[in-house]
Amino acid sequence: MMDVAARRGFVLTSRSRPLTREDLRTQDLIVGMDAKNLRAVKAAAEYWAREDGAPEMKELASSKLRLMSDYCASAHFP
Repeated sequence: MMDVAARRGFVLTSRSRPLTREDLRTQDLIVGMDAKNLRAVKAAAEYWAREDGAPEMKELASSKLRLMSDYCASAHFP
């Protein structure tokens, strides 16, 4: 991925990291690359809701999740 981005003139300076409970509480938006990512975030939120006794975690996840493709007017792939 880094090589493809560099060929197109993009410099990727960071790497992904695991989502945390705090991310759901503090971030305004969580963007997943595909439906599998969104399912994983929702599953984590459900787990944290049970584990922490914090049912609001599920609502936070639902209100903040979007797909990356929601922000693409069109996609052109070589």
